[in-house]
Amino acid sequence: MMALIWCGRGQSHKNRRAGEGALFTLSPETNMTDQLLTSQDVQKLTGIKSRATLWKKSRNMNDRFPMPYKDGPKFTRWKLSEIQQWIDQLEPVEV
Repeated sequence: MMALIWCGRGQSHKNRRAGEGALFTLSPETNMTDQLLTSQDVQKLTGIKSRATLWKKSRNMNDRFPMPYKDGPKFTRWKLSEIQQWIDQLEPVEV
């Protein structure tokens, strides 16, 4: 499965210059378990519009959304493999 991933610079939106970051494709050979995503990356990948919604989903034990990993007071990341697994488990909507 190929995945399009937005890789930001990890800066706040106030410090980000237009055009920073990159959209890249992960091939099936890429080791996705080591990829860590910021909240902004997760929002772009999942389509979740609000950081508040992202955090609510992460804290809700009834939701299957992955929990973030913390390494210090300002470093919170999600594993790409867990986000991809969550996306793959979503139910398709019939139109």
